[in-house]
Amino acid sequence: MPKRVIGQRYEIRGPIKSGGMGHVWRAYDAVLERDVAIKVIRQGVAGDSDELAQRFRHEALIHAKLDHYGIPKVHDALLDAAADGVYMVMELVQGESLAEIIKVSGRLPIHWTASLGVHLCAILHHAHEISVVHRDIKPDNIMVAFDGTVRLLDFGIAVAPDTELGRLTTTGKMVGTYIYMAPEQFEQSNITPRTDLYSFGVLLYQLLIGKPPFEGSTVQLMRHHLFSSPVAPRSLRPEIDAQLDELIMELLAKSPGERPEGALEVSRRLLNHSPIGPGYLSYPGLPDLIHPTTVPVPPSRSNRIAARKRGSESPSAANILSVPGRFAAALRLFKDGRIREALVAYQELAEELGKSGTERAVEVHKCRIRAAICRIKLNQEKQALEELQIELKELLLVYPATNPLVLEVRKYVGILLRVLQRFSESAVVLTELHSDLVRAHGPDHEEALAVRNELIKIRRHPQPG
Repeated sequence: MPKRVIGQRYEIRGPIKSGGMGHVWRAYDAVLERDVAIKVIRQGVAGDSDELAQRFRHEALIHAKLDHYGIPKVHDALLDAAADGVYMVMELVQGESLAEIIKVSGRLPIHWTASLGVHLCAILHHAHEISVVHRDIKPDNIMVAFDGTVRLLDFGIAVAPDTELGRLTTTGKMVGTYIYMAPEQFEQSNITPRTDLYSFGVLLYQLLIGKPPFEGSTVQLMRHHLFSSPVAPRSLRPEIDAQLDELIMELLAKSPGERPEGALEVSRRLLNHSPIGPGYLSYPGLPDLIHPTTVPVPPSRSNRIAARKRGSESPSAANILSVPGRFAAALRLFKDGRIREALVAYQELAEELGKSGTERAVEVHKCRIRAAICRIKLNQEKQALEELQIELKELLLVYPATNPLVLEVRKYVGILLRVLQRFSESAVVLTELHSDLVRAHGPDHEEALAVRNELIKIRRHPQPG
C-alpha cells in the first residue's frame, strides 16, 4: 500500500483522533526529520468548502497566538485544495489523554486532581490574557505528557471575543460538548473566560467524584446546566474538604459573575490542595505530574511590563524557580532550539538532585535522559548512547522493562545503535522492544509502529559480510 504524503513533506504514520471537522494524524516531517501531528479537514463535511477553509485558518491563527508550554505549537498551516485540502501541522505531544486515565482509574486522588488543575489554570490564564476562550474543556482535550506537564489541545472552536478572530462560528450554531458546556453556551451569548471556568468546574467534579455533575440526553443536559443545582461534591466524597467543595460549587455557578474572577484565582486556591515540594507527584497507575508549586502561572501582562522596566535588577530564573520550575525551564530551552543551554540546565539539576540520595532517583534519571537527548540534537550520538545505556542498566534494577520511562530509553538506545551502524545490536534491542509494545498495546499502536519503522530501516541497510 503506497504511503500517503501531504504537502510533499508529511508522511502519514497513523491515526491519533477524529473530530467533527477532521482527522488528526501522526506524521513524519521529512524536511526537518521529526514526528509531528497533522490535522486535516474531513472530506465531505457539510457546508461550504471555502467557509471551512476560512474557519480552519482562523483556528491556526488562534493557535499561533498562544505561546505556552502547555499548548502544542503550530509549525505549519496550508491550503492545498487540489490534493490535500486544508491542514495544520502541530507539535506532537507524547503522553496519556485524561479521557484514557479516567476510563482506567475512575475517580482520582484529590492531590493529583488539584495539581492537574493548577497546571490547567496556567494554560487558561495565558489564553485568557490574550482574550482566547477555549470553549471545549473536556478530558479528551487534555493530556499528561511524559515529562510530567499538562497540555491543552484542540482550539478548534476557540474564540477571541471582541477581535477579528472571534468570528469563527456560524451564527446561531451551538458549539461545545454538552456535558461540559456552561449555561451561556446553551444560550449562545456572553462568552467570556469565565465560560471556560465553568467547564473546568465540571471537569474537576468528574475527576473527584467519578462522574460529571449532570448526565442525560442533550435536552436533559441543557435543562440541568441552565436550571439545576449540582449535588455538592463533599456530600458524595466526604474527604473533600470544605474549601475545595466551595471552589467547585463557585465554578459551577449559573451566573458568570458568581464564578471566581479568573484562572489565576482558581490556581491559587487549588494550590492549597496540592502537595507542596519539588519533584513529581506519583500515584500507582497514574502518570507522574510535576509539582505545580512555581511553574504553573506566568506573570500577568502588567507584571511583565513592570519587570521589564526594572531591568536586570531582578534575579535570574534559575535562582527563583523550584525543581519543577527548573525542569520546565530546561524543557523550554530545548524546544526553543537552545540545546546547549538546555543540556547544561539538565546536567546541573541532575547533579543537585543526586545529592539528595535515592529519594530523588526518578528525577535524576529523567534529567540525565533529557541531557542525553540534548546530546543527540548536538550530534554527540556516541556519548548520548553511553549515557543512556548507563541509565537503562540502572533503571532495570528498579523497574520492569515495560515501565514507560524504561521503554523510552530502550527506544533511544536502539535508534542510536542504528545511527552508529551497530546494526545487529540495534536489531536485538528494537525487536525486543517491539514485542513488548505489541503485547502491551497491539501492533497498531503508534509507538509499536514507530519501532517497526526503525527495524525496517535496519533491514534496508546493507549488512557487513
